[in-house]
Amino acid sequence: MKGKGFNLRKLVAMAIVLVLFAALVPMNFAAAEEAGHNSTVSGTGSGAELLNKYWMSNSKAAKGINDYLLAVTDENSSDYIPVKDRIAVFDLDGTLMCETYPFCFEYMVFADYALKHPETMPEDVLTVAQEIVDAAGGEKPSGMSTRQAAAAATAYKGMTMAELSKVVEDFKASEAWGFNGMTRGEAWYKPMVELFEKLQKNDFSVYVVTATERNIVRQIIAGTLDIPASHVIGTEYGYTATNQGDTADEDYTFRSDDQIVFDGSYHGENIKTCKVDAIVREIGQQPVLAFGNSSGDLAMEVYTITGNPYRSKAYMVMADDKEREYGDPDGAEEKKASYEKMGIDIISMRDDFRTIYGDGVTKDTMAPYQLEQVVVLSRHNLRAPLSSNGSVPQELTPNQWIKWTAKSSELTTKGGIQETNMGQYFRKWLDKEGLIPENSIPEEGEVRFNAREKQRCIATARYFASGMLPLADISVEYPTDSNKLEDFMKPTLKFYSEKYAADVMDQVKAMGGEAGFEGLSEETRDAIKLIMDTVDMEDSEIYKSGKYGDLLTDGSGYTMAADKEPEVTGAIKTASQVADALILQYYEEPDLKKADFGHNLTRSDWAKIGGLMTRYQQIKFGAPLVSVNISHPLIMELESELKNEKRKFSFLCAHDCTVFTTLCALGVKPYTLPDSIETNTPIGVKILFERWRDHDGQAWYRVNLVYRSTEQIRESEILSLDNPPKRYNLSFEGVETNEDGLISEEDLFSMFDRTLAEYDELYAKYTAETLDKAA
Repeated sequence: MKGKGFNLRKLVAMAIVLVLFAALVPMNFAAAEEAGHNSTVSGTGSGAELLNKYWMSNSKAAKGINDYLLAVTDENSSDYIPVKDRIAVFDLDGTLMCETYPFCFEYMVFADYALKHPETMPEDVLTVAQEIVDAAGGEKPSGMSTRQAAAAATAYKGMTMAELSKVVEDFKASEAWGFNGMTRGEAWYKPMVELFEKLQKNDFSVYVVTATERNIVRQIIAGTLDIPASHVIGTEYGYTATNQGDTADEDYTFRSDDQIVFDGSYHGENIKTCKVDAIVREIGQQPVLAFGNSSGDLAMEVYTITGNPYRSKAYMVMADDKEREYGDPDGAEEKKASYEKMGIDIISMRDDFRTIYGDGVTKDTMAPYQLEQVVVLSRHNLRAPLSSNGSVPQELTPNQWIKWTAKSSELTTKGGIQETNMGQYFRKWLDKEGLIPENSIPEEGEVRFNAREKQRCIATARYFASGMLPLADISVEYPTDSNKLEDFMKPTLKFYSEKYAADVMDQVKAMGGEAGFEGLSEETRDAIKLIMDTVDMEDSEIYKSGKYGDLLTDGSGYTMAADKEPEVTGAIKTASQVADALILQYYEEPDLKKADFGHNLTRSDWAKIGGLMTRYQQIKFGAPLVSVNISHPLIMELESELKNEKRKFSFLCAHDCTVFTTLCALGVKPYTLPDSIETNTPIGVKILFERWRDHDGQAWYRVNLVYRSTEQIRESEILSLDNPPKRYNLSFEGVETNEDGLISEEDLFSMFDRTLAEYDELYAKYTAETLDKAA
């Protein structure tokens, strides 16, 4: 209220008096502790409610708390505490709920509100709010505590408590920054909430004592912690009556048409010894349990365990988990040693919490970085089989394939719909990351769309563009006879010689082990048999005629020619052509009996068929000499795009082999995509080269594959931020990553330059050999 106000520190003397009084109680703290340590706690007669749900089975902290509860609630124990004296106090941010990223709840609700209402905010308030947002994920700016409190008090000036509660409630529904699968209002440490509730069930009076403004805290805890409003103790904003004007509180009488609103002031932050003052003033009893997480809570914890007539304990929650939270294990270890010397126990997020936020919540490792550029290399989406009348798949089955919605090799209707939806997902994702605002029209040069001249590639690019940038007039580049654009994604050999062919053949044979092509035939025989059975191949008149030989006994081979794609020959190639049509039919046809011609294939059966397609691709394009040769112009184009400072987004569309050879040439480590029957390059898959920048200004790159799972394809699921596509982070031979799996800019371009240099060396080697032979 207005007037002289109050100074929290004026009551420090009360705390001292209380401590001195406690020291005179016959059963002092030391005696109580000695009795507690020397007694054997059996739990008989206690019936205490104990921790068990969210804590590790071997948690030292949980065991210590449980032992304490058994002792202090057992009337037969020398450590028994009467119900009226069972007082526990908890800090809020970092003790009960998320604080680490980006900052505590109050900071973020203030910054969010202020920046959404710039027209009503003073410039200095907006400056503080923007400073908080800019520092998200980094260090808290110096002096921010007092500046934020003052700015927030100003921002909320004139609001009723109900209006501020509505602001807080709306913010609670927003996405928790730094995490996936959780709103800000759900960001509670489940083990600590369990502890809070167990204490209540053991007849403890539990209080939240925090630096956050108490009305905000009352709304934060609504729906999670069941305590009276009077059990929330926090920082105080000033109040006034709506008709009071400049009249002091002691001179003004509240009227029936008045409302209490915030007056724009605050009475100091409730931290350190201010918390002790507040406990003395508002609770009037020394707590027996205290829980905090930082130096701001230390005074409250020392006060709790100093001169207490009862067995008392204080705990610090240590943010030492880097996998599930944004912890600092090294810093936590240093603090742990100092706290333990003071008689304060430790709760380790890493070692004591079975879960932090519950199942389904994951850490967003990219939250501390800002997205600056995305270069996409995409496989086209669903198409019809590459040929129809007289095709291999048609000839090798007596069954009728489904009726495709597109001509041979062209994008199907379902493929167009799913690619549009993928573009819509990117629209939401890029807006969320602050790269391209939703429904914006990019400036010239900010985006680029390019495709091979194939209909399925051009159509994929256009469908994606319509989903991502529905208001923009996007032109898709593709090579034609008239425009003379380079077909830099054409999957053909860029140099060739007999010696080169012989060396490639050695690499391909090595894939089959010592047995060479015989080994490859043996390895793929079971999958080929499954494919034959699924299409009833042996009932086909053409197969009976011997036109395609015996797929179970015939071998396979490999051929190459200048300016051509390499070719796998024999049984593996024939089987892969049928497998291609089968997989496309499986994606397109909702009725599984129609998709597998009534053979009741299992998911593992389909995965085996997909596995043959993956192996066929590996044999055809996976030899290092082949991938480096074919992908050379594309690698140069990708590097050029990544170094284009104006470009925000690039989309290049070609084939599965394009994606595969690029990754092989760059030295990708072996990977198997989960939730997909095509485990290397599923339909519509995209390599994303993403540039992110950290708070120190350093650029980092994430290279990952984004794709629909098999079920997302079959069920035509609508992709969204709540139902995203699958994402798989890639790693590369000889390339180090930071703790978040990111590659430094220097290392990324070194990887590209190494691949380009390897091509130059091979080109020089094999063309020189050809010239020497000709001479």
